[in-house]
Amino acid sequence: MKKLNPQLTAVRDARLGLKLAELTFKRALIDAAKAGEAQRAIGHAAAISQPAVAQHLAHSGHVRPVPQGFSGADPLEICQRYYLGQITEDRLFDELTRWEYIPDPEPEHLLDEGASISGTWNDVLVATNMDYISEEQYARLFDMMEDDRPH
Repeated sequence: MKKLNPQLTAVRDARLGLKLAELTFKRALIDAAKAGEAQRAIGHAAAISQPAVAQHLAHSGHVRPVPQGFSGADPLEICQRYYLGQITEDRLFDELTRWEYIPDPEPEHLLDEGASISGTWNDVLVATNMDYISEEQYARLFDMMEDDRPH
C-alpha cells in the first residue's frame, strides 16, 4: 500500500476505528437481544431510542459473530484490531495460528482470480497489503503455519 502522510494516516485509522466500533456495538446489541433483553432496556443502556434499537437490529444481518476465543470474525478483523492496538502481538499470532482457514474458492475459469471470501489466507495477505501487520510479521506467521503442517 502507498505510504500515507500523517494526516491521511490519522483519517484512515479513525475510519477503521469507527468501523470496528460499529461492529462491536452491533454485536453487543445482537447479544443483548438474544439474551432476552427488551429493546427499550437495550436502548436505555445505549442512550438511543427503542425504534433505533429495532432499526440497528434489522440492519445487522450481515454482522458475523466472533468465534469463541478470537477477537474478530475473520483473520482480517483480527489484524485490524491488532493494528489499532486492541490486541497484543502475542494474541495476534495465537489467534492467526489457531484460525481454521478455509480453502480459497476455485475460480470458474482458468484465468479468473476467483471470489474472495472471509476466513481464507487471503485475509492475511490483505492485512499485510494494508499495513495492518508488517511483512516481517507475515513472514513469521507463514513460517509458523508451515511448521504446524504435517510433512
